[in-house]
Amino acid sequence: MDDDAPRVVGRCQTMCPVEEFKMRQREGLLHPLEIPPRSKPVGRGRGRGRGRGRGKARLQGDLATAVKEYSRPAAGRADPDPSALRPPRILHQTINFLFSNIISQHHTQEHDWNQVYDFVFDRLRAVRQDMVIQDVQGQDAITILEACVSFHVYAAYRLCEHGLDKYDPVINSQHTQECLKRLLYLYSHTDSGQMEDVKTTKCSDTQQRSGRHSVRLKARDSSENSERKTHDYQVSDQRVCQQSDCSSTDNRSMDNRHTANRAYDENFLVDNLRGCSLSDTEPLDRHTDTETEMPHLRQAEFESIYLLYNLGDADALRHFLQLPKSLRCQILPHIAYQISISYLLGNTLRVLRLAARLPSILCLCVLHRHLANIQAYGLRAMCVAYSSKNSSFPVSRLVQLLGWDTEAEAEEECRTRGLTVRDGKVTFLKGNFTPAEKTQSSRWEFLEGKLCCVSLPRLLLGDT
Repeated sequence: MDDDAPRVVGRCQTMCPVEEFKMRQREGLLHPLEIPPRSKPVGRGRGRGRGRGRGKARLQGDLATAVKEYSRPAAGRADPDPSALRPPRILHQTINFLFSNIISQHHTQEHDWNQVYDFVFDRLRAVRQDMVIQDVQGQDAITILEACVSFHVYAAYRLCEHGLDKYDPVINSQHTQECLKRLLYLYSHTDSGQMEDVKTTKCSDTQQRSGRHSVRLKARDSSENSERKTHDYQVSDQRVCQQSDCSSTDNRSMDNRHTANRAYDENFLVDNLRGCSLSDTEPLDRHTDTETEMPHLRQAEFESIYLLYNLGDADALRHFLQLPKSLRCQILPHIAYQISISYLLGNTLRVLRLAARLPSILCLCVLHRHLANIQAYGLRAMCVAYSSKNSSFPVSRLVQLLGWDTEAEAEEECRTRGLTVRDGKVTFLKGNFTPAEKTQSSRWEFLEGKLCCVSLPRLLLGDT
């Protein structure tokens, strides 16, 4: 948004604008989750088009439970009406209502939870739309995006077993990445010591990659000492960026997707990454970072989510290495970093051992999207290492190493890959291993045990 342009300020004080509520009530377009229980019928809808409420029984809605739906902006449409835009306070109220009322009341309904997902997905998209139109910045925007990322991450795990007719993981992933990148951008542009909105400047994609300090808000003090410090930060970030650009022709990654991103030499990669950040033997309190401000309240968790969501990705690792040391050395980002490096180098057993130490449930939900591939890569590595016609490997031990929930699940996966299973033992022959075209995810018993012990609204809102 142009700095000289007047900023639009929303004036709507309800979760759904009154005019939109009247229109959808009249046309029979209110969502079933917006209609209060035991609502009385008031006629039949006159919705435009097929399947948009035409001829359906209209139930009496309530403005207090209606939520503004997302509408795609049309070309040539006039400027948005401020009376239809919700200010940040109402946007926060809308998110709390969606999580505390809609999701909380229907989270046990497995057969139609995809309908809850579709409804909340659409309403959160409308929240983000109002936020963008009003150019909401600072802590308000951070809190909104944190809630959106939490919902998309949890929904991806909750609906992992559903087909494409009920849930599209690609669309959900696109919105997750979009919210995550905008959130990380705001982290680096917003002073964590101020809770009110902060007007930030925009930078190009090149500036976003140049590091946290190169895009930080400039201090008002323009003394020579401040300028010298700012210059030192920029030079330091450039050196880190050069060190972390570890590309060569020998790629040791276990997935062809990483080959398309960048080729790595394993020894050069390990030496540089350990030199720039933490190793297993390095004490967590070694680094001090007195020159940078304190991280935001949930920044460590969402920086870890971004790293695990893009597991083994070069750009995600480079972004992590450019974070302040005070943030990198926290327990959660440290474990997430080690998991990403282990995945990149093909050490699947270490990935699963480190996963059991993750203290964040949302991070476990993110890692679950890679679990099937991690288990498949580990099985392939063991098939090469233990390839023999005259020996076999216990399935019970395989379950312990690769994290399957039951022996039956592990046996089914081995048979799917073309391996022979007999009497609770599998025979590894690398010539028989058949890579699957697509891996199907299923619920993770380890994660289910953690989810049942927390309140879902508190988990999504960050109150745990």
